[in-house]
Amino acid sequence: MTAPTLALCIPAYNAAGTLPRLFRSIAAQTAPFDEILVYDDCSSDATCAVAEAAGATVIRGERNVGCSVGKNALLARTRCDWVHFHDADDTLFPEFVARAKKRMAEDAFDVILFDYEQADDRSGAVISSVAFAGTAILLDTISYLMRETVNNGGVHRVQFLRRAGGFDVDPAVLYNEDRAFHLRLAEAGARFGHEPYIGSRFYFRSDSMSAANRARCVLANHEITKRFAARHPGENAAAVGSVSWKNAGMLASCLEWRAADEAVQLAIRCTGRIPHEGSPLFRALCAVSGHWAIRVRESLIRRFKSRYRAGYPQASNPA
Repeated sequence: MTAPTLALCIPAYNAAGTLPRLFRSIAAQTAPFDEILVYDDCSSDATCAVAEAAGATVIRGERNVGCSVGKNALLARTRCDWVHFHDADDTLFPEFVARAKKRMAEDAFDVILFDYEQADDRSGAVISSVAFAGTAILLDTISYLMRETVNNGGVHRVQFLRRAGGFDVDPAVLYNEDRAFHLRLAEAGARFGHEPYIGSRFYFRSDSMSAANRARCVLANHEITKRFAARHPGENAAAVGSVSWKNAGMLASCLEWRAADEAVQLAIRCTGRIPHEGSPLFRALCAVSGHWAIRVRESLIRRFKSRYRAGYPQASNPA
């Protein structure tokens, strides 16, 4: 039996400045990738030239279509058994490939999650880390993925991804595509495993797609939650309700009142009028009206703790 092969798939847009850092971490691997593919999403800089000079095979898009379409194009192109999707502005730790291939050879999983960390792009200081040991992801995968977003820090079996349909290219979920992706895999019956090693470092930048589009990220999260509830009525109600209450608050902070009210109604259908989490005042207000509870809370935050809304939309008609 031949050893399974692993492709590195990099969706990239105007990434000429960050790709060299990623390729330095690729060169430092203790075992090599079997294939390196880059999808150049119609960049206006030297992304293609930088990637080709580093030895990658580049697929060039004819128009800017977004990372989910690019990832699916990479998935369709690879000749390997497994893939690791990696953003162009992030890096890998040296034993990632070696450890991945060892676990892939066990042939026991469809997704192998690696721990990962987030660091500030300017200073390099570690901001946070995610370790899956001790979490419920291997015991109750769907419930965990409803509550948490798992970044693409692991490796995925190509055959399973293609059968499951890859990434959802609907623009409504684009800004939370990793959550939609892993939830789709779990619903399709993927077997999730875990490798206790920090494999990736994700860099936080204030101008990144997620940081610069806070409202769109929350709207996408709400859309994913709403669609899951529609596909599986009554299932994982506690998780759906908990996430929907959080979405309602976050949507209110972005002044997305229509979607916030939708999230409140979904939460009430799942867990009742009073959320299990939140301050006593907020829970008491919810007992009267969830519609007004999120408005009163947001008004109080903006009046007495305005520092928490720096950079958020300021004009609002919350009725």
